[in-house]
Amino acid sequence: MSKPKLIYIVSSRYSGTTLLSAILGAHPDISTIGERKKFYIKSLRPGGKGRFDCSCGKLYSECEYWSAIRDDVMAKIPDSYLKTDVTQFRLYQNKLINKIGRRITKNLIANNRSIGFTPFAGRIREICEVNKHIVNATLQLDGNEVFVDSSKPIHHALYLSLIEDFDFYVVYMIRDVRAQAASGMKYHKWSPEEAAGTWLREHTDIRKIFDTWKVKKYEMTYGGFCREPMRHLKEILDFAGVDASQASLDFRSTPKHFSGNKRMLKAKTAEITERKDWMEQLSKKEIETIERIAGDFWEKERIMIND
Repeated sequence: MSKPKLIYIVSSRYSGTTLLSAILGAHPDISTIGERKKFYIKSLRPGGKGRFDCSCGKLYSECEYWSAIRDDVMAKIPDSYLKTDVTQFRLYQNKLINKIGRRITKNLIANNRSIGFTPFAGRIREICEVNKHIVNATLQLDGNEVFVDSSKPIHHALYLSLIEDFDFYVVYMIRDVRAQAASGMKYHKWSPEEAAGTWLREHTDIRKIFDTWKVKKYEMTYGGFCREPMRHLKEILDFAGVDASQASLDFRSTPKHFSGNKRMLKAKTAEITERKDWMEQLSKKEIETIERIAGDFWEKERIMIND
């Protein structure tokens, strides 16, 4: 019997991952809740107030879909596993120990080595167990065998790859640094330097890990996906061994229960176009600053991916 497939989308924030996961989730054989990483704070967290709303319009605490997943998971794990934000792969409450544990284990996995000898292995097994049950509960609820996770951070992908119950795939999507930086400046009030620097650090880390980590992966740019969405969609489905004949870009006609950028899901048009509002949002000086910091890396990535 074949294993369920887990397709994980690696990227940085504001890179179009909610759109991609929604389109993949329109396939009848694929399930997704968008960003799995938010399941703890929005549903599993002990004593949580349920003040967040699902893309269906209900609070997560009142959404029948998320409640069914939560109840299934809670019935299979001990409460002691939930002492930290397990869907963010937070190992310990102590920030220093958590940082050390993540750094050591992340490096080992990226270099295709075992973490079994480390003092962090037991806690990572517990966290992986919780995330395994979240994926399985979602698949069982939908009667599917393929799960898409748009959580984005590369270290999540490393840890999820340790779950032997899944056939694991990575889809990497990178967006023009100017567009991503403009979003960071808008929503986080970052300076151009902060926004470009954050993008550069995240994507440099991703590329460094990809250079050593043996994982099945598909790479594309956000712009390339928007220009040829059906081509990329079929290529991703073929890459993951999913029936590409049922590919569809009509992701808004089927009700979903998403955690992610719900503004995108509620857009009035179903047309898929690359947003370039950064051209009006950023000044010439801000663009020059962003390009000076991260332009060379973006150009190198764009050429390497050839999209």
